[in-house]
Amino acid sequence: MSTDLKLQGWDLLGSSNFSDPEVAETAEQLIPLTAQQLQALLKIQPNALNYVLELVRRHVEEGISGDTYGRLFASLTSYLGEDPSLLLVWLAQRYSDQNEQKARLKAVSQYAPLEVSAFCGAIIARYGSDIETSIVRSNENPNNWSVISREVYEDKIYNTYLFRLTIEKFNGEKFAIECTPDSMLALATGIMYTTALINDRDAFSEDRITSFHEQADTLVELLRPKLEEEPKAPIANGVPEPA
Repeated sequence: MSTDLKLQGWDLLGSSNFSDPEVAETAEQLIPLTAQQLQALLKIQPNALNYVLELVRRHVEEGISGDTYGRLFASLTSYLGEDPSLLLVWLAQRYSDQNEQKARLKAVSQYAPLEVSAFCGAIIARYGSDIETSIVRSNENPNNWSVISREVYEDKIYNTYLFRLTIEKFNGEKFAIECTPDSMLALATGIMYTTALINDRDAFSEDRITSFHEQADTLVELLRPKLEEEPKAPIANGVPEPA
């Protein structure tokens, strides 16, 4: 199989589910060829598994940014070769999708020798999630946010609350803001106003819309004016007196 056909095959494998018959057929061709390369390496490099595990660890231990995947893949390729590296990427690419992940691992165990499937399985079990995250972040706008952590404190000295938000971007940068309830509400209002400027419902996914409605309804209910209870009419001899 030529290099171009291999790359086309890996592109197909990475962009489709294993349930697709064409994907299964392509995997049946690519995995044995790639397994031969890995098997040859494992024979001359008995410590290859430990070396690759350490290599991946060094790339992900200090945080995963938008350029982590590029650097990691270059390092893997320099040691394993392109096809074995693409095989590991393919296995990690859908790590969070349990059904797809099981199907891909099963294919490797079916078409590759035991030592090769064990080698791949050990790496994916240890770092599959990290490799998947690096792949996702490499395709994102580096200035887009990836993680938000939040804390709320009650400041009893000033009789108020304090919000602390820490936002991490795909490029690995982090920044924090601290604000009072009024400031937080003003920030939320500004974000809602800015979002509404799009004026195109189709720009948003249904999952995000549903989640927004749930949180917005909760906040709106919290902020509704408190209704004053109407005074009850006095009772004489067990019968309410007319108003």
